[in-house]
Amino acid sequence: MSTAAVADRRFRVWRESAGIAGVLVLWEVLALLWLSPRHLAPTPVAVVATLWHHPNLALWPNMATTLEEAAVGWVAGNAVGIGLAIVFVLVPVAEAALLRVALASYCMPVIAIAPILDVVLSGIAPAAVLAALSVVFTTLIGTLVGLRSADAASLDLVRAYGGGRIAQLRKVRIPAARPATFAALQIAGTAAVLGAVIGEYLGGTRGLGVAMVDSEQGLEVNQTWLLASIITALAGAAYLVTGAAGRLAVPWAQVSQQIASPANGDRRLGPLARTVRALAYAVVSAAVIIGLWQALIDVLHLNPFFAKGPADIWQYLASSPTAGSSWHQLLSALAITARDAALGYAAGTAAAAVAVVLSRTVEHTVMPIAMVLRSVPLVAMAPLLILVFGQGLTSVI
Repeated sequence: MSTAAVADRRFRVWRESAGIAGVLVLWEVLALLWLSPRHLAPTPVAVVATLWHHPNLALWPNMATTLEEAAVGWVAGNAVGIGLAIVFVLVPVAEAALLRVALASYCMPVIAIAPILDVVLSGIAPAAVLAALSVVFTTLIGTLVGLRSADAASLDLVRAYGGGRIAQLRKVRIPAARPATFAALQIAGTAAVLGAVIGEYLGGTRGLGVAMVDSEQGLEVNQTWLLASIITALAGAAYLVTGAAGRLAVPWAQVSQQIASPANGDRRLGPLARTVRALAYAVVSAAVIIGLWQALIDVLHLNPFFAKGPADIWQYLASSPTAGSSWHQLLSALAITARDAALGYAAGTAAAAVAVVLSRTVEHTVMPIAMVLRSVPLVAMAPLLILVFGQGLTSVI
């Protein structure tokens, strides 16, 4: 490795370390001046001291459980995501029908599906499934970006020598996809830890999420923040380890890819034909989602008291005596949620854009802070946000 490359790597490490140090300093200042007097948060020193004051936290068994759940979910979710990306490249029609299914699985509210998973699964399986659901879509998109970033001339060369799509995939697309795939796997590492913790928090019997519930119920503020810090550290470690593996696997690559058009043939179609085709694929995707929904209920023999199928939802909205008021309530709630989501999206995107536009130094300094925020279980932080900002639009944003 050249001297310039070594210096650049050291500078990157310094910038990332500065970001972490900035988080700790900001935490210390806010705790001393604002949060601690209101009994909302201890200082970092008080959090670390909790390890000595509470030696019976059973940290190692809980950490082992959480890491096991996250690892199983990470492997399973990434396998599904990478497999789907390969299928989408080889069979473009499959993407049009199944990409929305993957998106739907990513958007399902965890607080709604966690109780069902606890009923039909046992052991570490519910948390592992949530961890897997947390990583499928991001890994799918990252891998798809990489597979489509393959050099067109190289693909034509393989085709000229008689190679088909499989040969193109093996010789050109997969090597080209490695940088973007490793970038997606980095995000998947933090997401898997977060998914496992949320699964434990909402219904587990052991793990860091369960320990956090016990701490909150016992009003152990220092202990709760200690557990949140450990969860954040685990997620950060997963991010760093995956990034290091990616640098070893593709040391020449710059993870900066642009997604190609999913179907080049669409460019030859007129606007009306493209619209009709998009609507047709949307109908197919909806049919697949509804079919899988009903199939899961039937195969798992879920109790109809809490597991409602598509027909039940349609009856509730279309033919029940309260259908009119149900529609009004649903649309009113949807309008509020859409407003809140749009404002939060705009605020988060603007903050990220400012960090990236200012300079590379600011970007690399802020990135660890962003990963910290990504790794904190929101279900655990929601009470703190409400105490700080009140029950209103600001907390939601």
